[in-house]
Amino acid sequence: VATVPLSGGGRFEWTLVVEQDTGASTCLGVAERPVQFGPEQKSVYEAPNAWVCRSYKGQLYERGVELDRMLCALWQSGSVVKLTFDADAGTLAYDINATDYGIAFRDVPRPVYPFFGFYAMM
Repeated sequence: VATVPLSGGGRFEWTLVVEQDTGASTCLGVAERPVQFGPEQKSVYEAPNAWVCRSYKGQLYERGVELDRMLCALWQSGSVVKLTFDADAGTLAYDINATDYGIAFRDVPRPVYPFFGFYAMM
C-alpha cells in the first residue's frame, strides 16, 4: 500500500508495468489503511478494506468479496495497467494494455491508497 492517500477531490491516475508475473498472481487497486488481514483471509485480494482486480482472469474483489463479473481476460508479465481513481465520484477505472475497461468499482470511500499485492509464488 502506498503511503500517500488519494484524498480531497479530483482524479488520480497511475500506470504500472508488470515486469514479471509468472503465475498470474498480481492484484492492483486501492485500499484503506491499514490493510486488514485476518485468519479468515486466504490471500491479499480478500482484504475487507480493498478494491482490487486480479491478474488471473481479471476477477474483481470489493471489500474482500469476489464479484460476479470479471473485468477482462488474463493479464501477466509485460502488461501495462493504468488505474484512475475519481475521488469526487468515488470510482476506480482500469485501462489494461491500451484497452479501456471503464469503471470497475463505485462508491469507493476516501481516503484510499494505491494498492498492489501478490498472492502466489510459482
